[in-house]
Amino acid sequence: MYFYLRDVLSFSNCLTEKQIKELFLRILKDYFENNIDISALSDLSSLLLFEITNPSIVNGFNDDLFAEALDFAADVRYYAENQNLGENRKTYKESMKVIKDYYKQNKKLIKNLDFYVRNDGLFSDNNKFKTTSYKLTKTKFT
Repeated sequence: MYFYLRDVLSFSNCLTEKQIKELFLRILKDYFENNIDISALSDLSSLLLFEITNPSIVNGFNDDLFAEALDFAADVRYYAENQNLGENRKTYKESMKVIKDYYKQNKKLIKNLDFYVRNDGLFSDNNKFKTTSYKLTKTKFT
């Protein structure tokens, strides 16, 4: 979660509605690009919903699809792991549809964000983290 927060909070001391949504989109991007698994998606979304913000803040954004997608993402691991119990398979499929719909409708916003690139080889060729210090340089991707 630290790397997501660091990127979004680079110019601010608090999270705005836009930044919270950007943070969630970055998490979804990593999930849909297979950089994180469903457990990480669920854990990061849960932290975002309950630790960094709270449901009343998220519901106050007047963006029902965002609130629903974040809520489903926070719980999706449970439904994925327990699809054989009751209505869980149906809820899992519904959850993934809402999450995908939100991402598809909003992923274009990610392309316009300033990203910070680690310029000291923190990432290896296989995308595993190394335990080294790093410098950040601002890079605009177009």
